[in-house]
Amino acid sequence: MKNKVTVIIPTHERHRVLERAIDYYSQMDVNVVIADSSNKDLSGKLPDHFLYLHCPDSFMGDKIYQSLCKVKTKYSCLCSDDDFLSESGLSVGYDFLENNPDYVSVQGHFISFDPSNPKEKYNPLYSNLIGYENSSISIEDRLKKCFNAPQIYALHRTKDLKKCFEITLGISAVTVVEMCVPLVSLCISKHKVLPIFWQARDIKRYSRYINKEGGAYRANEGHLVNNKPSIVITDWVGYLKSEEGQAFKKNFITTVKDIIPDNLDPGILFVSAFQEYLLSQKNKKSMPFLQKNKNTIKKVLPNMLLKRIKRMIFDREKTLLIGVGGYPFNDGVAMSDWSKIIQCILKNNLTNPNP
Repeated sequence: MKNKVTVIIPTHERHRVLERAIDYYSQMDVNVVIADSSNKDLSGKLPDHFLYLHCPDSFMGDKIYQSLCKVKTKYSCLCSDDDFLSESGLSVGYDFLENNPDYVSVQGHFISFDPSNPKEKYNPLYSNLIGYENSSISIEDRLKKCFNAPQIYALHRTKDLKKCFEITLGISAVTVVEMCVPLVSLCISKHKVLPIFWQARDIKRYSRYINKEGGAYRANEGHLVNNKPSIVITDWVGYLKSEEGQAFKKNFITTVKDIIPDNLDPGILFVSAFQEYLLSQKNKKSMPFLQKNKNTIKKVLPNMLLKRIKRMIFDREKTLLIGVGGYPFNDGVAMSDWSKIIQCILKNNLTNPNP
C-alpha cells in the first residue's frame, strides 16, 4: 500500500515512544511521515518509506498540516506515536473509500491495551460505535453528530484531511486538533465505522499537556510552544469566546465556505456543532453513580478489588461482543494484526525505566 496510503505520526519530546512506533511501521507496507516538534531532532537512520520532518516549536495542527503538504499518496491516516494502526484495517478502509466516493472517511473498531501485559490486558474501546455511520444527506445533521466518533484517526483522502487542518493553523490548543477533522470532513461528506480491527490505543500516559481549569494552569502540566502553552481545553464555552477561539471559528468559516452550498451559513454550522457537543458533555454529568464518583471510590476501595471489578466489567463486555467482527478476541484477521503489535510492544518495553 506504499503507493496508496500514508500514516502521519505527530510527536513531541518522547523519542523513546516514537522508536517503538518506528519499529512497528517499518514492517508495514505504508508510507510514514513523522512530524516531530521536539527541540532536538531524532538520531539514527530511518527506513526508506519514512519521511522525517523536524519542526521544533510547531503547534500540533501546524506540524500535521506541514506533513500533509508532503504526502504524495491519495489517502492519509493519523496515528499517535504511542498507538498502533492495523495494516489489514487500512487495506479494507482503502478499498471501501475507493468503492464509495460518497464517503469522506472510514475507520473500524478500537481496543485499549496495558503495555505491562498486552497479551492479557487488552479491552474493547468505543464499542458504542459498532455499526456507526454519520451518513445523513444533510450537512447540518451530520455536523450535529460530528463529535460522536474519534474521526481524527480515520482514513481520509489526503486532499480532504489537508483541508481539515487548515482551520488549526496558528492555534495552540491541542484539543482543537481532535475537533478540526470531523468539523470539516463532515461538511464534505459521510463517515462510516466498519466491522474491522482499526487501532490499538495505549492506556499509559507518556506526556502531559497543560490543562486550563478555572482560569489558572496547573503546575507541571504540559509544555510551551513559541512561549504559548499547548493546552487541553476543559472550558469550551470560555475558549470559544477567547481571541484564539474566535480565530478558530474564523478559520473554519474561511475553509468550508467553498465546500458547502451557498444557502448554508458556515458560522451557524460551527455554533450548532458546538451547541450539540456542549449538550452532550452536560448529559455526561448525569452519568451513573459509579462513573461519576470513580475518584472517590478509588480512595475507598482497595486497589486490588478495583482491578478485579474492572476486569469483570471488561470480560462481560467481551462476552457481549462475541460474534462482532474486528476484535482480536473474535476475529482471526484482527488477531493476526494484534499479534504483530504485541510483539512490538514487548520488544520495546516502555514500562522498564532503564532499557
